[in-house]
Amino acid sequence: MKKLIDRCWEQMRCSEERTCTAYPDKGEICWEIAGTMRDNEAEKRLEKLAKIARQQGQDLTEHEMLLMHPSKAEKLCKYIERYGSCKCCPYYQYVEKMKKSMGIRKNIDAF
Repeated sequence: MKKLIDRCWEQMRCSEERTCTAYPDKGEICWEIAGTMRDNEAEKRLEKLAKIARQQGQDLTEHEMLLMHPSKAEKLCKYIERYGSCKCCPYYQYVEKMKKSMGIRKNIDAF
């Protein structure tokens, strides 16, 4: 079957395959896999890290907090700091536009 949409790393020309949790099978729904949407477990994890940092007297960015915890940092999309939210990412907007043009409400099956 033909691929319906580009995957995130194709569209964004990303070269982070080694650390990307969406690679190689979930690039069309990377925001769900990477844990960067603000209504999921990633938000709870980041709040916990922020609380720990504040208790230690540190005022860190989200990216800095995750770098302090490498096992969790690998799940963060490299573009999250630039766009702040997956919903602001050009790839997410591309997928939403494609879904709308195809009349699809749920995730696109890329294969």
